[in-house]
Amino acid sequence: MAASPSPHSAPPAGPFSMKGLARAVQILALLGACGLLQYAVQLAWAPGLMIEYVLHEVMPELPYRTPDGLTLAVLWVSLSLPLVAGLMLLWHVWRLFGHYAAGRVFDLASVRHLQWLGWGLLTLAAARPLSHTLAVLALSWHNPPGQRQLLVAINSDHYALLMLGLVLVAMARIMRESVRVAQENAEFI
Repeated sequence: MAASPSPHSAPPAGPFSMKGLARAVQILALLGACGLLQYAVQLAWAPGLMIEYVLHEVMPELPYRTPDGLTLAVLWVSLSLPLVAGLMLLWHVWRLFGHYAAGRVFDLASVRHLQWLGWGLLTLAAARPLSHTLAVLALSWHNPPGQRQLLVAINSDHYALLMLGLVLVAMARIMRESVRVAQENAEFI
């Protein structure tokens, strides 16, 4: 008859342990950050890709004139807004799962990173439509009056990011209160 594991025994090691899962998430966050940085450099290096992106993904029927250097710079900055928000998100994912890998799930630093992750998703939810609006404005700015374009669009992806961000901020606040209560209870013992 095999001995059953004690409830106080260490969790199983391996890829599906908390430490293995946390390290896998950290690797994915690092790969994602490298991809975002590569994309930002690629956009700056090949300005035609920025215009292609706006015409293909944002507003296909956008009339525009050949952009000058300032227009391309504004376009790059506008398209970089979600990239910066994404890098911020990935940084907090990296830090949060570093705490989880070390077994510090319910400490205040982990809770702070979870809260910043929620705020990062809220930032991304705002940055994406703002980015598209600024990109369309930048590309159509030199058009004659009557042919300039303004695009303000919010879709279900933005809504999902907003909801997920709010849920994470709320969960972090609940966890922060739980940590505070646990610390108070530990002081009485």
